[in-house]
Amino acid sequence: MSQTDTAALVKSLVPTTRGSDVLLRPLDARRDAADNLRSMGPAGAPYAEALAGRMDDRNPDWQRKSASVLEWMGKEGALALARKLSHRDYLVRRSAMEGLAAMSDDGAAALSAALGGDLAGGPENGARECAAQALSWMGPRGRRVLIDRCEDPRPEVRLAAVRGLGHTARESTSRGSSAPAARDSTPRGAPTPATSPRLFGEGVEHLSALARRLQDTEPGVRSAAADVLQSSGADGAAALGRAFQATSAPSQAFADQALRGMGSDGAETLAEVLRSRDANARRRAAAALQSMGQAAAKALVPRLADDCAGVRRRAAETLEQLLSGGGLGLEEVHAAAEALEKRIDD
Repeated sequence: MSQTDTAALVKSLVPTTRGSDVLLRPLDARRDAADNLRSMGPAGAPYAEALAGRMDDRNPDWQRKSASVLEWMGKEGALALARKLSHRDYLVRRSAMEGLAAMSDDGAAALSAALGGDLAGGPENGARECAAQALSWMGPRGRRVLIDRCEDPRPEVRLAAVRGLGHTARESTSRGSSAPAARDSTPRGAPTPATSPRLFGEGVEHLSALARRLQDTEPGVRSAAADVLQSSGADGAAALGRAFQATSAPSQAFADQALRGMGSDGAETLAEVLRSRDANARRRAAAALQSMGQAAAKALVPRLADDCAGVRRRAAETLEQLLSGGGLGLEEVHAAAEALEKRIDD
């Protein structure tokens, strides 16, 4: 970039008149300015900070336009946006989150640094939580960062990463995703939060990472991981089922509590544990099922016809305990009694 071009660019970033403001220029001109800044590499950092300062404007449109230009700048723009995650104004933080989530590797790296408190000044005003939520909007790329940060030596980072993995699960099962809609100013070819794949339902790697956190040394991290798995449906129940059979006592306890609260998904998983080779796991699964009422009865009745005699016997014993303990509806009582009678006849 020539000295003349650089001088014009600096003047447009910190204008003396509104007419010279880069944010007033047409979209293509703003993209050209961002391309010029990106080509400067680290030397463009001061200009990125100047643009980030423009995000303090009370007008949301100016905030979004500033964030968009920074988004197109690459690494230096991403770092400037990440430093805005600690801003006192939610709208500024939200604009920074949207810009970073719409970026690729540069955005993920800056968000990872913010999540880890590795930016200058460290994490402030919930910057970790903002970074984790923005990563949850990025699909597989963001998920990989969150999974890696679940192994961070600092418990506050692990807790934020676990909560980040939980954002999409909770939102998709309640009121729908809060991931931002695509902006008109998003660069062509860039991933946008609105079109990023859903975090959950894309495989089980993140669930395995969460299940490992049930052995965390920090109680808050263990509890948060159990909560996320409990809200993740059948796949979450399966991961909890594996933790239920682990050798770690904390894993067993948190998995037991979570599965008991999952209704049919939890009961189906516990009923599968009845075929485990671990006698202690089978005993604990039967005890958990005896507290789950109708959901347990529905899961156990099909097991009376299982190919394995041991599973049939354990299912029958658990059903008998359910029947004698009460808590079943009339329909479940009749179904369980009929199934048990048929088993005896056979």
